[in-house]
Amino acid sequence: MSGFLRSFRLASLAALAGASRIAPARQALRTSFARKLVSLRGMPMKLGQILSMLPGDADLAAIHAEAQKDAEALPQAEAMDLLAQRCPTLQAQIRLCHDEVHPASLGQVHRLTLRDGREAAVKLRYPEAEEMMDLDASLFDFVTATFGKFRQGFALDEYRRVLAEELRLELDYRREGALQEDFYRLFRDETGIVIPQLMPEFAGPGLLCSSWETGIRPEIFAASASREERVAAAALVCRFYLISLLRGGLLHADPNPGNLAFRRGPAGIELVVYDYGSASRLEPLQRLGLLALFRSVCRGDLPALAALQSLGFDLGILKGLETQLPDFLALQLEPLVSPCRYDFKDWNRGPRSEALLGPRRMNFMTAAPPSLFLVMRAFQGLYHYLQLLDTGCYSRPLIDQLVAEAMPELQAMIASLPAEILAAPRGLVGRQIRVEVRENGALKVAVTLPGSAIDNLADLLDDELKNKLAQRGLDVNSIAAESRRRGHPPAVLFDLTEGGKSCRVELI
Repeated sequence: MSGFLRSFRLASLAALAGASRIAPARQALRTSFARKLVSLRGMPMKLGQILSMLPGDADLAAIHAEAQKDAEALPQAEAMDLLAQRCPTLQAQIRLCHDEVHPASLGQVHRLTLRDGREAAVKLRYPEAEEMMDLDASLFDFVTATFGKFRQGFALDEYRRVLAEELRLELDYRREGALQEDFYRLFRDETGIVIPQLMPEFAGPGLLCSSWETGIRPEIFAASASREERVAAAALVCRFYLISLLRGGLLHADPNPGNLAFRRGPAGIELVVYDYGSASRLEPLQRLGLLALFRSVCRGDLPALAALQSLGFDLGILKGLETQLPDFLALQLEPLVSPCRYDFKDWNRGPRSEALLGPRRMNFMTAAPPSLFLVMRAFQGLYHYLQLLDTGCYSRPLIDQLVAEAMPELQAMIASLPAEILAAPRGLVGRQIRVEVRENGALKVAVTLPGSAIDNLADLLDDELKNKLAQRGLDVNSIAAESRRRGHPPAVLFDLTEGGKSCRVELI
């Protein structure tokens, strides 16, 4: 495609993106927009992949996910000519080139059988990939200017810069191969997690060769697997993301459905993870910041601001939110840190986030450094697959283990933090709700619950008690909201006495 034609097609996306937000032909226009993103490859196709996993609009995500399946590959003859030019050594070893091909934003993957019997996956970069990238980056602001999703949370120029930089790095197959080997070494002794093994003897410009690893797409597996198999698959997804980030300091930032697969191996369910073009190594302080964040949420012995500073957040933008941030962060990580299997149906993240931070909720996103966008995308992928598998989540023991492993490093980092950061509020983490019922002064009931139960305080009380509180002008939901507004300090929530009976509920 000529540069002029590509410029014209990119520019036409702006009008289509804006029209797709307006009824009555919204569904058809959204579908057309999604297909055009895929047909253009490069940055537009990458945007379509992100939209296919975007929470909050299931219909939009489904349209983009379906469009991704229609991506067109280079004809096999043309692809094999490229392979012969870029790696004659590999071309000489091919016994069979299968029809199976997987097109992506900047390249495509072919399945080969080699003369020595090995099955290989060869990734070929599109000939025009670099030219595409230069053109796409220059027109990206214009194309997305009327598409509202790209203005939520990140300034558009920062979003564009991070995404463009990610795609440019994907052009470097030597870098991708080195990162794939890092992941392979990290997980080679981890039962059930399969990283394709690089074949370094077959290398060339714009070409990467690895072992061919079969697998079932996540949505197909989730629809056909037993609950036991899905529980095992969810545990593997958690292990991959958490171990790579918190132990290995490695980030796989492209969680689109073509890059993960499941299969039934001799020892049970296995997770196969493909494509390391968007992978990267975390800065040491980023890894420690993530560990500090989990320690803060799980143990309550470290202020949330300490973790956010280590991750590079602009604390000035967060000023005034110090008392609410610990509970906001605990909410974002709630499925992962729950002490028992977590049902995502109980999360209700949007309304609860709104209740905690109100109109300043977006301050959290704008305070985040642009480099953290890819980390957030990895967590978005983790949550996406856990919800797709629909068995809940139980990863707390693994998180406790990973935090314990890094404790000496964390302690050294904490020792370098300013005293005012270490004195910041810690929210509900580590707090408890104590309920005492007495009759004629004698203790009849004493119950202690996690502090997070305050969000469900109304459900803990029977109707009779709530009516008696209401008669005294006390509303249970208002009591919880006021505690939240103040950052959940220790306090008596209410103390009701009637006749010889009393009920006292306090946050300790």
